[in-house]
Amino acid sequence: MLLVLIWILMAVGVGKLAEKYNRSMGNWAIIALLLSPLVAIIALLIMGAVPSPIARTAAPRMVRCRHCSEAVPAGTRVCASCGQDLFDQVPVTVPRKIEGFFYHDNGENEGPFSPEDIRAMYSARTITDATPICRAGESDWHSFRDYPELVG
Repeated sequence: MLLVLIWILMAVGVGKLAEKYNRSMGNWAIIALLLSPLVAIIALLIMGAVPSPIARTAAPRMVRCRHCSEAVPAGTRVCASCGQDLFDQVPVTVPRKIEGFFYHDNGENEGPFSPEDIRAMYSARTITDATPICRAGESDWHSFRDYPELVG
């Protein structure tokens, strides 16, 4: 009887762990009950976490500082880059994502973006010559200047 209770508690523990991996607690607890808590834990760890649907929410609306042209969140009173008051904020249009190019920023790959969108982000200083860029379907990262279709 004690062994069955331990088995059930371990299955519930697997369910709790699955919940942290954005997976169904109930389904994983049942899998652990039927197979084995150890087998379920190994399977869960191999499968990894499911990206949270909340993790990739829309970016906050950004505006440009009229003094230094840096993008800042809408509603900000003082620009973090130049320290000037932001009374007249100019809305920034966020490029739409389509097939084309990715860029790497703050540890994440952003994209894909069309060549026109990449050029617009380069003009707006969202990306620079030092920003790694990769064509969709390729694995090598290069600088903005290495792609003639972006420079021209």
